[in-house]
Amino acid sequence: MKFKEIIDEQAVIAEEIELLPLCHTTTEGFFLNIYDSKTIKAEKQCPVYNEFLVYFFYGKPSYLVEKELENYTDDPPITLIYNVNDLKNHKIKRIVPFDSGGFSRYKIKRGYDLGNFTHDSPEIISLKGIIKLLYQNNECYLKDQVDIKEPEILAKKCWPIKEMEKLYKRVKLGEIKSGKQVYSIELQYAGEIEFSPKYLILPYTFFTSSFWSEEDFKKQFPDIIIDYYGQKEIAEANGNLEAFRYQQLMRDKVFDIIK
Repeated sequence: MKFKEIIDEQAVIAEEIELLPLCHTTTEGFFLNIYDSKTIKAEKQCPVYNEFLVYFFYGKPSYLVEKELENYTDDPPITLIYNVNDLKNHKIKRIVPFDSGGFSRYKIKRGYDLGNFTHDSPEIISLKGIIKLLYQNNECYLKDQVDIKEPEILAKKCWPIKEMEKLYKRVKLGEIKSGKQVYSIELQYAGEIEFSPKYLILPYTFFTSSFWSEEDFKKQFPDIIIDYYGQKEIAEANGNLEAFRYQQLMRDKVFDIIK
């Protein structure tokens, strides 16, 4: 069986799983373009697929805004949280069980490619199938706890699952340089997504701007809930935290909201 067929098979027995929100993470300059156009759209082609794609992660703000996370930065992450139903009119291009950009680092056996671990043109219910296959429930997914039931039987039905199991073991042993993205389900959309998130999560230094007041942003988007992260930490660092710390604080805030 193909990976997508296994996912759809698992989705049938995963009715009890309630779908988590989707997260799109960006930075100030890109957010300004989103605000001006009232849409999220790709600024350039994705280097992995050579397509114009908009990326979300299921239930996690896993996109890294800095390649070198030990760098200090004045460009911290902003996350837009969408309810799944708010995107029901948009067709998903692909779902991948990890970040597609990290595939080349994951030491998958020669001959396999991203297509072997991808669900093309899926329905939103396919997310339940991936959760059921790899984590069993959302709680384990949010904790990055892989829990594949009967992996030997599944691997005989679908060889890529055997490689997935090996990948998680290598990550656990520290044999692969990987961040949280390896435990994050990636969704790709082609085209434009309207700017209609349920939540907008900002670093505290941005949140204090009068732009977000009732007269400006809130007047245009009264239904978007604005929240922030890092008030104490950013103040103590005089607004100059390391990139990984911004990422961590933002991630913690988003998890608090989603949980």
